[in-house]
Amino acid sequence: MKRVLIIAGGLISDKTDLKVFLNDDLYVIAADRGAENAVIMDIMPDLIIGDMDSVKPEILNYFESRGTVVKRFPVHKDKSDLELAFDEAQSMEPDEVIVIGYAGARTDHFLFNIMVYLNYADMNIRFVDGFEEMIPAKMKMEITGHKDATVSIIPLTPVLEDVTIEGFRYPLNGENLFMGSTRGLSNVLTDPPGKISFKSGNALLVINRKV
Repeated sequence: MKRVLIIAGGLISDKTDLKVFLNDDLYVIAADRGAENAVIMDIMPDLIIGDMDSVKPEILNYFESRGTVVKRFPVHKDKSDLELAFDEAQSMEPDEVIVIGYAGARTDHFLFNIMVYLNYADMNIRFVDGFEEMIPAKMKMEITGHKDATVSIIPLTPVLEDVTIEGFRYPLNGENLFMGSTRGLSNVLTDPPGKISFKSGNALLVINRKV
């Protein structure tokens, strides 16, 4: 199984909890300032990519001296550092991509970092922050994990059509979920694995595994 870890330059809220999702079989890409998060996480990146306008030179030198590949791009470019990292991951045709460090102080960056997955629909992506994770919803999928985990379905298109969910405290049977509605907020996984299906639209699932 080929797995890629992308370390973005946002906040790392709980590095201990994040270790649950990480192991040695990951190919690690740090997006610019994500290299500083790699230091925090005690992770050796295989690749650092970006325009290098946010990462400290001494951190770049540290990793380069230990064999990390650095790909530098112009500051004035058409893609963000995170998009460059996604492009690199996509070229590897991975089975799974895990993204950490995607949240931060700027709301525009945070929203972009989440929405960028829409351009990489061929990849199996997980945004992980401690015991909370966000995953793009598939039209038919199962949610594994702890009983009583909280799961929210957030539509990213005007309508998520014909939604059916089973194994949750609040089941749905062929109903529509609308963007901006709280109908899909804070459901509870009661009978794992939970089953979710829908006919059209895009959505994110936010899963909090702490009980």
